[in-house]
Amino acid sequence: MTHTRTPVATDLPFDLTSLKNYVRIDHQDDDASLVEMGKAAAAGLEHAANIALLHQTITATFNEWSESISLPVGPFFDLRLDLVTVATRDAAGHLTLNDSGWWIEGGQWPILHITGTFTGAALVVSYPAGFGANANDIPADLGLAILDQTASIYDGRGSDKIGASTAAARIIARYKRVRA
Repeated sequence: MTHTRTPVATDLPFDLTSLKNYVRIDHQDDDASLVEMGKAAAAGLEHAANIALLHQTITATFNEWSESISLPVGPFFDLRLDLVTVATRDAAGHLTLNDSGWWIEGGQWPILHITGTFTGAALVVSYPAGFGANANDIPADLGLAILDQTASIYDGRGSDKIGASTAAARIIARYKRVRA
């Protein structure tokens, strides 16, 4: 399985003023660097927990599938089925859309249920994921994880040993899917 993320939301996943207050910076000299560090912290959090903070379109390709497929990135809360496509791709690379024969169990960890017979070399699923359109839609604990990880990156500038901050690591662990 492979997947790609295409951002839909254009806002930052954090408020720069809140970030500056958290890092205790009262000047504007480092604003551009802080924005980049905040983006890196948010992207790292998304990757570690397999979540989308802000609205994104996820396109996943499965070379093998069963009747229940765990989709790679959550959450899928708004159940916008009009934004979901399920297609099969043949060996020559041609896509065939399947408008029926499937349904999605939404939530933090969405599952695609196949009820029809799909044949092909791959199954390609495109769906919306994310908590919302701006930083206010992100759960407070994830917002704190972004701030804390950004502070860790800022304080560790020049170091080659920056990992997840303790607070960010604990919060990320709550959002990770346990795989069987």
